[in-house]
Amino acid sequence: MKNLILQYLGFLNTPALWMDTTDFGIQQIALNPKVLNFNTAIDPKLRLGKLVERFVSYQLDHDESCSILTENIQIQDGKLTLGELDCLMKENNQPIHLEIVYKFYLYDETVGPSEIDNWIGPNRKDSLTQKINKLKAKQLPLLYHNLTKPLLQRLDLQAEEIQQRVEKDERTLVTTLTKRMAE
Repeated sequence: MKNLILQYLGFLNTPALWMDTTDFGIQQIALNPKVLNFNTAIDPKLRLGKLVERFVSYQLDHDESCSILTENIQIQDGKLTLGELDCLMKENNQPIHLEIVYKFYLYDETVGPSEIDNWIGPNRKDSLTQKINKLKAKQLPLLYHNLTKPLLQRLDLQAEEIQQRVEKDERTLVTTLTKRMAE
């Protein structure tokens, strides 16, 4: 449990990758990270993304302005999974589709044609640019897919009224990126 508490504190203390919507055209949710007495049992073998989803849920559960409507809902077309909505929630009664992203990227100036393209995943099979494009082209638009409508109807929501946000936990070697982008 002590290791899990330290991981949670590390999650809370990881700075955001970008500061406003102009950087990537994706708006982050502005949650107030609180150091809480973390006492929830979580499988320590969860992969990083799922572990962070549990941390975000814990944080939202303890925020009086937020209420989780549903989490980790797969949208399927028959046997084909189109994608997953990480979280549908309300913050101050405003419905929000929240995508939770927590990844690490390394800077390799030999990889891409531009500075942003130089941020690659540790296994070198993905990049920050690919992830941002996937968020914009696939993950966030899933809210408006026809197969998502029955879920929204059950929750008494209209897609057009839902704000889309990304939990600001797409992480990388932030200090270096921030300095380089500011130059």
